[in-house]
Amino acid sequence: MKARLLIAHGRNDDSIPYTESVSLARAAPNLGRLVIFDGFTHAFPSEGGWRSRLRQARDLERLVLLLDDLLRIAPSPLSSPPWGEVG
Repeated sequence: MKARLLIAHGRNDDSIPYTESVSLARAAPNLGRLVIFDGFTHAFPSEGGWRSRLRQARDLERLVLLLDDLLRIAPSPLSSPPWGEVG
């Protein structure tokens, strides 16, 4: 089986240190992409006023690029129906 690895982690994660994702990415070099979100904790935006909002705006761009990667590797739902050819 061949697969790509897409890892996203909040730098301010208070549950799991983001360095765990860094270690995971280093253990699987050339298989995918690591994105560290500067304006997020484990699941939510960090607090911090307007500076945090700037980080979150950069994170939004990173998220869109990560989703673009994910969609690029996923099969198209229009390529062929899972139940086979019709007609």
